[in-house]
Amino acid sequence: MPVILPGMAAVMTYCFMRSWNEYLFALAFLTSTNRKTLPLGLTQFFGEYTAEWGSVMAAAAITTVPMIVLFLLVQTQLVSGLTAGSVKQ
Repeated sequence: MPVILPGMAAVMTYCFMRSWNEYLFALAFLTSTNRKTLPLGLTQFFGEYTAEWGSVMAAAAITTVPMIVLFLLVQTQLVSGLTAGSVKQ
């Protein structure tokens, strides 16, 4: 397990980022407004001819917080997992 931990951390981080930022999949399959994801919720700030840019930027900043926290927690495993096969020891 200690040998595959960096690789698993890199894959799990990449999968979390891909699923967190998924927009089209969530748009196609989520019909209830109670179950919208954060990227879908950001579209609530856009009207037909206007946009509340202050609210959009604040909500986008809040949306990125979980990704930043995750990256800070797994940063060392992520870097070692991505560079594990690049250097011969």
